[in-house]
Amino acid sequence: MINLNKIFPWLSIRNKLLIAFAGLSILPLTFVGVYSVLTNVRMMRSIALGELTEDVQTIREKSENFLNDVYSDLRVLENSSFVESWMENTRTAKASKARADLNHIAREFLAFSKTKNVYYQLRLIGADGDELIRIESGSPEDMNGVYKIVPTSDLRHGRESYYFLMVKGVGEDQIAFAPAELQGANNLRIPAISFAFPLEADGHLVGILVANVFEKKLIEAIESRKRFGGTRKVVLITGDGHYLYRSDMQKDWNRLLAARGEDNVKRDYPELVADSILSGNDGTATDGMKEIISYAPLFGSGTRVLSVSSQSSFTVPVIVFESESADVILGPVRAYALTYLGFLALFLLCAVGLGLIATRQITRPIAELQRGAEVIAHGNYANTLKVETHDEIERLADQFNTMAASLSAHEREIERHRTKLEDMVRQRTHELQEEKGKLQAVLDNVPSAFVLLDRSFRIQTISAAFSNVTGLAPAAAQGQSRFHLIGDPEGTLETPWERAAEKGGIESYVQQIGGAEEGGRFLEYIAIPMAEDGAVNAVLVIITDITRRKHFERQLVHAEKLAAAGEMSSIIAHEFRNALTSVKMILQLFVESQKVTRAE
Repeated sequence: MINLNKIFPWLSIRNKLLIAFAGLSILPLTFVGVYSVLTNVRMMRSIALGELTEDVQTIREKSENFLNDVYSDLRVLENSSFVESWMENTRTAKASKARADLNHIAREFLAFSKTKNVYYQLRLIGADGDELIRIESGSPEDMNGVYKIVPTSDLRHGRESYYFLMVKGVGEDQIAFAPAELQGANNLRIPAISFAFPLEADGHLVGILVANVFEKKLIEAIESRKRFGGTRKVVLITGDGHYLYRSDMQKDWNRLLAARGEDNVKRDYPELVADSILSGNDGTATDGMKEIISYAPLFGSGTRVLSVSSQSSFTVPVIVFESESADVILGPVRAYALTYLGFLALFLLCAVGLGLIATRQITRPIAELQRGAEVIAHGNYANTLKVETHDEIERLADQFNTMAASLSAHEREIERHRTKLEDMVRQRTHELQEEKGKLQAVLDNVPSAFVLLDRSFRIQTISAAFSNVTGLAPAAAQGQSRFHLIGDPEGTLETPWERAAEKGGIESYVQQIGGAEEGGRFLEYIAIPMAEDGAVNAVLVIITDITRRKHFERQLVHAEKLAAAGEMSSIIAHEFRNALTSVKMILQLFVESQKVTRAE
């Protein structure tokens, strides 16, 4: 085996690789292959764009046919005899006849919904915004044609201003629509398209006919045959870029309306491509993407107006685009490229022989470096590498040896610091344990009981005085709810710790256990909120037996009552003495006057 390291000791790694791959000149063959691949790519893209554009036009036709059908249905309902009668009776303020017409209209709408099976709701809204009739699908998830008349008690009142905004500016024989997401039973989201048709009598708006069509029915109507396979994607978006439908999300496509903050064509595609799609013009996009796209306004030639009949207009821009993965379109090109690579590999076999000669001179010292690195990784920094290639690999081995020596020195330094840190940790742990023991001794010798509640008001920590103060076993109370402290398992009483957690201040509560005549006890609960970063995450409850204090207070109150009674008795006696003294003096004066009279 030729040793190039000895023959050409000055060669670098790069030069040795050039010896292996410069044996055959493959540049011309590579140029021809690349040119052929690029030509086929352009041709396949051109074909794909033509087919995608044709599909988009087909979708536009189907969507227009679908909306024409909806428009015709609403016109039929408007021109029904009962609707016309209701409009006339409403205009002339014949309330009783108008109510009778509503019953007939509801039955007629119900029968109509069952025959069509594309409407989620048919609604009649009065001029005052109250909902008068609503026919609704009873099973909106599977759209199986089960409809019901919503009871009058469940109808909405004065909440339908949205539909008045829709029909504002809509002229005679015109209909307005907008994509919407409706909320059904059990908070079920129902993607729909809302159509609003103004009902006028003698130039006065008497009501609005609203039809909410299942959006899925429109999707079923416009889905066209797939040309390329499962990767083709049909997308409907609104004028602001939010998705209405994506064929690649058929399992959860109905969540698109609820995810307006997340899913948007402006987020999923480059800015220039998204702006082109939303421009309202027909066009294609291919450059700089993994997809080939054809796009156009869904309704008519503009983004804001579609003529369903000679005078009807739709006021919400909706855009459709269809895309195909570039990988699928360029599949034939890839097959050609693989064939070309097969031939190219044949020519490269000769170059591999030369490459083996050069790479062998590299792989052996690299393997030596790898083994040395493994030894160093296991902590044997004394191992040294011996590589003699007279090039960069040998210099790299020298750097390995230098690195091993440096790592050994760092390892010794780290070990010294680790030993020092372990000593510091042990000392600090011992100090913390001593402090903890002191604190626990203080808490255990305080006559009051200390209880720590977590954020859910469950008992976490109990001091030694808990059993003496409350009479409850600490083991039984550990982990219990806060109601266990005050003997209220039903949770009917408002506790001070709840108020303390809510207000962020200290709260107190006094509980009497047993009657006063039976030697009852009084317990005082003081709740202190424990806040961290502005949020209360625990509450400390201090429980104190204040029975003696309560008894002293009662005795003091009793003594004060007795003193007050004595003082009142003294006042009353004094008043009586004053009155008796006056009577005595009067009697004495009377006796004296009698004596004088007799003497005369």
